[in-house]
Amino acid sequence: MRLMRSLGIVLVLAAWFELALPADAIQIVVDYRYDTQNFFNVSTTNGPKARATVEAAANWLSTIIDDTLSAIPFTDPNPPAPQFFPVWRQVFQHPGTGQSSYAVSSAANASVDGLTVVHGSPPADEFRDIQIPANQLLVYVGGSSLSSALGQSSTGFGSYGSDSFNANVAQRGKPTSEYASWGGSVTFDNDAATNWNFDYLTEPTAGKSDLYSVALHEIGHLLGLSSNNSAFNAWKFGAEFRGPQALAAWKREDPSAPSSATGIPLVSSSDRHWKDNAPTPTSAPSVSSFRVGTTMLQEAAMDPNILTGSRKLFTDVDTYALRDLGWTIPDSVFAIPGDFNGDGDVDGGDLAYWSTWYGINANGDADGDGDTDGDDFLVWQRNFTGSLPFAAATAVPEPSTLTLLACAMLISWRRHPAQAG
Repeated sequence: MRLMRSLGIVLVLAAWFELALPADAIQIVVDYRYDTQNFFNVSTTNGPKARATVEAAANWLSTIIDDTLSAIPFTDPNPPAPQFFPVWRQVFQHPGTGQSSYAVSSAANASVDGLTVVHGSPPADEFRDIQIPANQLLVYVGGSSLSSALGQSSTGFGSYGSDSFNANVAQRGKPTSEYASWGGSVTFDNDAATNWNFDYLTEPTAGKSDLYSVALHEIGHLLGLSSNNSAFNAWKFGAEFRGPQALAAWKREDPSAPSSATGIPLVSSSDRHWKDNAPTPTSAPSVSSFRVGTTMLQEAAMDPNILTGSRKLFTDVDTYALRDLGWTIPDSVFAIPGDFNGDGDVDGGDLAYWSTWYGINANGDADGDGDTDGDDFLVWQRNFTGSLPFAAATAVPEPSTLTLLACAMLISWRRHPAQAG
């Protein structure tokens, strides 16, 4: 029985699925070529579901980031002067074999790899075209035994060429103060100790670990969250993260956050995950925040553990932290469905706003179908957080296809002990 499993990041070198969000500006592409132990094999029972789930996580994170990344070109160096030809390497943990610092070079072979010939680096493990198109991040995925962890992520690179080539590999056209990367690898545990919930369209049941939650967490690491990189470390002071936007969200939304807090607590000065309360429930509360686009309080996605039988989605703290690292996240990502007047809550004022435009135009459109009707009222009702003034209540028109019932909402977050799977 596993009540709780860890989420991990290995190295950094040199539903809710229907939110109305902006069109993709970056694309996180999932690559299965290193899945040598067949965790994602389409011929297996769970392989197709596993692929759909990890791709759903990658797609959601792609959708919320409205940013640009320059392409990383492939240049095939030819002798006799390899030092004049730029080469670069992807370095990561092989998600199928577990080999650390697995290196893929853009050179044709070791004899024309400037990193080996000129700098004396060990030969790469593989040589092939590794160009990355503009606005794309590449994530290699696979499964292997991870002992106590559910997932691990890693990323690294090496480059040899002009200053501009090296800078582009490292920063992809972004300022040095902002996080950027070619991508990385994610490994999921595939030993008998993990009973996976493979289907992202289904909430995990007791005793099952949620693959969708783990995929979000690990790809979050590859976007710079809770990992050892210069953009994150610029806001890290001891065992806390002082990114101003994430800190403001935590203090605004988490009832346990002290008003005097100067930063979001981390597990430790070396472990950059958000603080959680494992393994003793009586320890300091976990960092919590609203699930993005809702007012549902949840432990942040980037803390190091998840209870079996539970699902963790990205919270405002996680998402605002991406902003602190330099990713462009539109304000619309954080909008609460039903907050028609944009004041950060869903209350009688929004109901009055909806009723004003009922049947007229899309000003009160909460479900993205281009009109203001009873379905939008239901979205408002589900997300209701404030008071309901009598004037607003009496101003509501009566939809012909909808019976309006008294609104009484109670949203709570409960942690249920996991059971043996």
